[in-house]
Parts: sequence; C-alpha cells; structure tokens
Amino acid sequence: FTTANVHLPTFQNWLTENNYALSVSRNVTMRDRHDRQQPFNLKIAWSSTQTVAPSPANTPIYNIGWVQFLQADLRRGYTLGGAQPAAGRRVVATPLHGPVLAENVQTAGAPPGATRLGDDGSFAVIIPAGKAVCTNLLDNDAAKTSQVKERFWVTFQPGEIRTCANCHGINTTNQTDPLATDPANHGKPTNTPQALLTLLAQWKGTHPSGAMQHAVAAVSVVKSAGPAMLSVTRIGGSTGPVSVDFATADGTAIAATDYTARTGTLNWADGDTAPKTISIPIANPATIAGPKTLSVTLSNPTYGALGATTVNALTITETPYRAWGFTHFNTNANVPGIGGVADDPDGDGQDNQSEFATGTVPSNAASVFRIANVTRAADGLSAAVSWSSVAGGKYQVQTTQNLQAANWQDVGALVTATAASSSISLPISPLESVRYFRVRLGP
Repeated sequence: FTTANVHLPTFQNWLTENNYALSVSRNVTMRDRHDRQQPFNLKIAWSSTQTVAPSPANTPIYNIGWVQFLQADLRRGYTLGGAQPAAGRRVVATPLHGPVLAENVQTAGAPPGATRLGDDGSFAVIIPAGKAVCTNLLDNDAAKTSQVKERFWVTFQPGEIRTCANCHGINTTNQTDPLATDPANHGKPTNTPQALLTLLAQWKGTHPSGAMQHAVAAVSVVKSAGPAMLSVTRIGGSTGPVSVDFATADGTAIAATDYTARTGTLNWADGDTAPKTISIPIANPATIAGPKTLSVTLSNPTYGALGATTVNALTITETPYRAWGFTHFNTNANVPGIGGVADDPDGDGQDNQSEFATGTVPSNAASVFRIANVTRAADGLSAAVSWSSVAGGKYQVQTTQNLQAANWQDVGALVTATAASSSISLPISPLESVRYFRVRLGP
C-alpha cells in the first residue's frame, strides 16, 4: 500500500462500506515441501515464474494462469426459466459475480469469476464479505482446465485484508528443498505482489486522491504589505487524506534579510478540497531596492500526487513610488537631496512626488507636466487640448477667459489616460477671442 501510495485506512473503510474484503497472495506456485497431495510443480503460464521440486525428474509441471473465486450462493435445483438456478436453500459453489466482480482487474477472455495471476505468481482479488468463498487455480489452455482445487471455505469480515505468502503455508522450506537443507533460501515468498499494485492502481484511478499544486505560478508582494500568502489547491479528487511538503529557496531575495525561510507540510483530510495557505514573512527594511525573488517549491506528496504547478515564483517589490525612485535613481534613491519626495534633482520646479504622479522624468529638466498643444477647430466651435500623461492616470481639463480671474472651471469629462499622451475636444464659443486652459490631476 505504501508503494502504491494508497492510504490503507481509507481503502479499508471503502471495503467496509461496500461489504467487501480483499484476498492477496504473493506467489501461488509455492507449496510446503511435504504438500504433494495436489499438483506441486507449478508455473505461471505467461511468465518464467515457477516453483519445481528437484525430483522425481519425470514429475509434470502444471501451468496456471487464473485464480477463480467461488462463492457459496444459496440456490435451488431449478432455474424457473432463468439462466441460473433460482435462489433457495441449497449451497452451490458459484463463480464470483455481481458488482464486486467489476471492482477487480478485468482481463479479456477471463473464465467466469476469475482474475489473471500476476507474472510473479501473485493475486489480489476483492471479494464479498460475510459469504463463504474458496479458490481454484486454472490453466490458460482453451478449456481453462482446473489444476488445483482448494478443499476449504473461508468467510471474510467486511474491510478485512487477508494476505497469504502462498496458498499452502510453508513450515520450513518449499518444494524446491525437499530435505530442508537450506531453509533460509527456500522459505516463504517475500515479493511485493504485482497483482496488488495493479489492483490498487486501478482503484486509485476510480477513487482519485487528487493532486496538489500552487494556485498560480507567480505572486508579487509589496514588502511593506505584510507576509506573502500563497494558495495551494487540491484538484482532481478527494479520496482519503493527502499531504505535501513545501520549502522556500533563495533567489535574489536572501533568507533572514529579505524574508523568513519557511518549510512545512500542508494536510488535507478525506474529502477536503479547501485551498491551504503558505505564509511567508517579508522583511521591510528602510533602504529602497529593486525587485527581489525567491521560490516556494512543493515536494514529497503523500497519498496524492503533484500537480502541474509545483513552484511559485515570489517577487518582493517596493511601493509604486519607491519602485519608481529606484528605477530612476538606482541606489541614489536612498541619498538625501536626490531621492526624497520633496527633492527636485533636475531643477525643473517639480519635486519627485509630482514627477512620479505625472509620469515625467525626474532627471530631465525638459520633462515636465504640461499642455503640449491647443488647437481651435476650423469652424471655431471647439478646441482640441493635448498633454503628456501616464497610462491609467486621471486628468481634468479646466478653463478660464481671464488669467486674472481665480475661478478656473472644470470643462469636459474626467479623462482616464490609456497612453503616454492624452487629448480631449472641448466646445467653445466662436465669439471668444481668447480662452486659457490648464490640466490638473483628477481625483
């Protein structure tokens, strides 16, 4: 179950809920050295797996390919017109049938109630609980000849998983060592049963536990905004509990300087698909710097699988104004007289805060926020006003007819810029000889 990454209690709960049990054997070709009442030189029909006694030399080898489970059904001795005997009070050995049969690995051409033996001689079969069953090993010839018939009936409890090393218990050595000269090398089989892995893979396919992955591949967080919160989701199934480990790793961001390193495990209970959160504490030093990155990687899934997005690229940024300052001044953004909000390093009369708000260049005195052009239409009924802008910025055009007047009036609608320059057409009176315009940042 560990190798198949299946949660054993969840599987057993499912068996119990459906009134099923599971029977497993590691290698049915082995027998105790004294057990010769039935064929004891056995070979898996489609593989090289066999267990053969060294003597007598002419003892035949029997091919086996299928394990057929028979269940003790209560029948009557007549069919009442149906294909099977009607229900009654007579116990009749009947090949495994009903919904439980569909839970097992299906193979085309299988005999009734039979499951293909693994190449290693193993089998794993889900069977009804509370009903006596017995087994029968069949050849893979055209007649599916019965080679070994078990002589006892066994009843399983709901949820029971019964694992036998082989069908007939080995006391000291198997049939390859009839004199018991080397018990250490001829004892019971210890192979991981391939048939069980195949069955569990099929069961997991129809009862998926899900995959765990980051909700997004990249997250950006302002360093002054508190911890980064990364969401991890469980998708594609919710059967059983699952867990996944996570760990941070330095990029340009350094643990203990820019953030606090984190490792841990995220857990989901059976049926739980709610996202889980990884919290990464972010440092907030006063020094302005460029964007820094780290990664958060998911690994070591338990019972579930890893999804497509196993790594989240986390970027730590400054506030928009501080990031703007670093872009234009680099490390000089931390130097008084250059990077402060009230500084005017290019001497154009606009401080850094104003240049940031208006999208101008703080190191270029010619780059200022101003109206670029005002043009009266040919019919004299409107004027086109254009100005430098920042995409996403909001601007309000105002007008007056007398520069001496203190009453500038809003004219036209608030403009939301979509590019580095904006313009608006405004109605004017054809009788006006002079009109003044200005543009201010909108609310």
